[in-house]
Amino acid sequence: MRKLGGTQHARNPACSSRTLIVVDNGSSDSTSHVLREFARSVSFPVIILNEAVPGLGRARNRGWRAASGEIIAFTDDDCYVLPDFLDSALEAFVIHSSAQYAVVFCASLVCISC
Repeated sequence: MRKLGGTQHARNPACSSRTLIVVDNGSSDSTSHVLREFARSVSFPVIILNEAVPGLGRARNRGWRAASGEIIAFTDDDCYVLPDFLDSALEAFVIHSSAQYAVVFCASLVCISC
């Protein structure tokens, strides 16, 4: 999470209105405490949601349904994103403005134009 809270905000003004939505999908450790502490330590809004039914699909659906932005980027608990993760996702839509959607993985980007 620290990487998501890194320097992208300062480098890319278009990211100034970002919101981080984190879905806790049934953790039984100190995840909720860590999330609350992280939310207090960053300068952008963090929404912490719980999804009791296990599963990646359930967690992602819970998260995107709470989102209000035009661009939604996903990452997972086992993914270590690069510091420019959000900048890369935004750049995909700026450079490839004709793309209907873009898929951003941990370290790669795929743009789809239909």
